[in-house]
Amino acid sequence: MISPSLALNDPLPNLGSPDVLTLLLYIIFGLIYHSINRKSYRRHWAISYHAAAGVGELGLYYLGFEMSMGGLSLCLIQSGTNLILSKRLMKGVPSLTRPAYQAGAILRPVMSLYAYNTRCPRDYHDSIAPLHAFVYARLLLLVYSSISPSPSFEDNINSKQVYNLAICASALVAVGQTTRGVSAVTIYLMLVLVVGKLSLWTRTVFACPDERSAFCASLAHILDYIGFRTPSFGRPDSSNTISNNGPPIGRLPADVFGHWLNALGRGDEDYPDTTDATEKVSKRTIPPETPELVEKEEGIGMLESSEAPIES
Repeated sequence: MISPSLALNDPLPNLGSPDVLTLLLYIIFGLIYHSINRKSYRRHWAISYHAAAGVGELGLYYLGFEMSMGGLSLCLIQSGTNLILSKRLMKGVPSLTRPAYQAGAILRPVMSLYAYNTRCPRDYHDSIAPLHAFVYARLLLLVYSSISPSPSFEDNINSKQVYNLAICASALVAVGQTTRGVSAVTIYLMLVLVVGKLSLWTRTVFACPDERSAFCASLAHILDYIGFRTPSFGRPDSSNTISNNGPPIGRLPADVFGHWLNALGRGDEDYPDTTDATEKVSKRTIPPETPELVEKEEGIGMLESSEAPIES
């Protein structure tokens, strides 16, 4: 007999008009785009579990199942792998993008546990909504990279500024989609602040370990193990460094539409080079040991050449 918590009620009862649009974005960016480009992404053991757990959560919710231990378990897997994948993330400005991911990975299990205890459909909806940041980020990357000043779509979509904006804004949109609206967004932003400050503090402890107590050193190592440490590479501000946990996008098989959209409306006018000066310098001053460091700590199959995609 099927458990009451796993009972299927009305077919697709949670599929309203906004959800139809959201699922359409999942089909475009989650299924079609990623299926075409699947051989080009970085390898990491956690990605498959992360994706499968997220798809499982969405399936249970939109098929009309009630919140269950199965849904809660999938949320814990999805959030745990989120922390693992963002632990050494170097895209954009890590001091901004990592806390955006990590705060969501902390908030969602709390929301799911609350929904499991209340069994309230509204709370279940709120625990699922932050997942949609995945597709909103892809949509924002496409939009902002196609209206950025540079005529090069590849330069735009790989820009630190565009990536930061897409990741941070998508999280706010997704959290704001919950029934608690502004309250949920405020709580999320406070979590981002706490995670970001802890990460900066951990970096400070690692920079001057002899000046800290044994307790602070132990706590810093625990936080670093979780991923709460802002990278420095010998600089006080990591925004002047750039690195990728995989090949640059913009040259992938499914990016043809992005190039077309970027060219739309620009005509034949010549554009000046608008690349930020610090970004130019940072591309030339990436510490050569960075890819090996990330590969060693995360088990990522890094590119041997930035010109070639990862082959499966």
